Amino acid sequence: MRSILGPVLLAVALDGSAQSWTQLPDFPGGIRDDASLFAIGSDIYVGTGMDVGFSLTNTWFRFSTTGLSWIQVASVPSDPRQHCVGFSIDGVGYLFGGVGSTSGFLNELWAYDPVGDEWSQRSPLPATGRSSSAGFVLNGKGYIVLGRFGAADSITNEMWAYDALLDSWEERASFPGSSRLLSTAFSDGAYGYVLMGQDSAGTGVVDAFRYNPIADSWIQLPPFPGIGRFGGCGAFGSSHGFVLGGTETYPDCCLAEAWSFDPIGSGWAPLPGLPNGNRKGGVAAFIAGSGLFTGTGIENDAIRHDDWWLLSVDVGMQEVSSRGPSIFPNPGKEQFSILGLGPDETSVTISDAQGRLLLTTKETTVDASSLANGSYVIRIGIDAHRTFHTRWIKL
Repeated sequence: MRSILGPVLLAVALDGSAQSWTQLPDFPGGIRDDASLFAIGSDIYVGTGMDVGFSLTNTWFRFSTTGLSWIQVASVPSDPRQHCVGFSIDGVGYLFGGVGSTSGFLNELWAYDPVGDEWSQRSPLPATGRSSSAGFVLNGKGYIVLGRFGAADSITNEMWAYDALLDSWEERASFPGSSRLLSTAFSDGAYGYVLMGQDSAGTGVVDAFRYNPIADSWIQLPPFPGIGRFGGCGAFGSSHGFVLGGTETYPDCCLAEAWSFDPIGSGWAPLPGLPNGNRKGGVAAFIAGSGLFTGTGIENDAIRHDDWWLLSVDVGMQEVSSRGPSIFPNPGKEQFSILGLGPDETSVTISDAQGRLLLTTKETTVDASSLANGSYVIRIGIDAHRTFHTRWIKL
């Protein structure tokens, strides 16, 4: 990575015409959809979901993005299940909720230790069990929002935060849009995003929302410019989010579209479509330095998949003309300055790669001397609707 020698933005090249999907070794757990995923370091873990015989599963597999190979790991020692939420905090993977083969809607939380290759049960959600929720991680907490629950398949707009350090749950501000399920969610290290989903009428919606964990509040963003969809999978890269596949209605299914989402301007841009058929119920993860991985899922309400693909997008930084404030120097050492802003126009947050909030300030010269060397997410809030997001490297 080259140093920035002037007041320019760091941004990511997202020219879809220059990108193509690369096929990788198939997921070895058999064809399935509605699986769960979490990433720990450069490894991606995929498990649970429904197989070709409409049976639920509890098996898990680890994909090495350095060795490009799969191995089986310990299964969840409980009911096979689908429509769970997977996330990771501080090198531990978590699996929340879902619907079980014999136990219905689940409020269970399981933790996976990759060193010991073992699962342990953590405090369950202190509320009714649910499936098809969305989730993201911020400041060392896992957020669970929306989902289906109850004998009548009701839909909730509740959000709960799980504190991994305290092994405890706290209810947070409810999702402000209509209740829904099968939304796509991710975080950029400073904010959480919940996009689209299936409404109570069973159709896809196009709206998008951003959650501020400090204020415990939501704001609505400009809507997705395409047709509504649910059941897509997503991830956040170094500067952009991604939404892959999904469907507008069900059982009519599915879409092969892939999109990138820019949190700075809330804009969308198409990427090369999924390479092996329309898809919903797949999984996706972004690994820094490698790119966007995706696979599994169901096509046309009948054909499940076990394929696995890589799109080398959003993996490096380049200089582009400024669209807003800029950071200088980058990389840097003890401090950096935010250029292009007037006094009292901004708030700045610094988070680490795990989404933990480390520093909040309104100063345009930021003292970063207390931070260890590494890569940090910088979020500059200009007002309630305009934000700038990038990475700063401390040497």
